[in-house]
Amino acid sequence: MVYFKKIFGREIGNFGNKILLLPKVLTGKLSLVGRPLDSPDGQDYLGKKGLTGIVQISEAEDLSKEEIERLNTFYARNQSLALDIEILIRTLIRLFSNKKKI
Repeated sequence: MVYFKKIFGREIGNFGNKILLLPKVLTGKLSLVGRPLDSPDGQDYLGKKGLTGIVQISEAEDLSKEEIERLNTFYARNQSLALDIEILIRTLIRLFSNKKKI
C-alpha cells in the first residue's frame, strides 16, 4: 500500500485491496468485471464475482437490494466485451477522480 501512496500521492484504500485479488482473477476464481465481491453465494447465474462491475460504478451510494439485483441482471443479460471495457474505463475514471466507491 505504501508503494501506491508514493506513486499516486494519496491513499487508495479499497482499490489497493482489490489489486491483491488479481491472482484469483488469473486463476479464474474471480473476474475483472462482475457482480460485487460481497454478493451472496449461489448467484452464479449472474456470473462470477468481480473486482469491479456495474453495481460498483453506480452513481448512487446506497442501492437497495432490488436495485443491485436489477443492475446485476442487466449486466448478465447484456454482457459483452464493449460493456466490460466501458465499466473498466469508468472504474479508472472514478479511481483517479477521487470518488469514493470502487
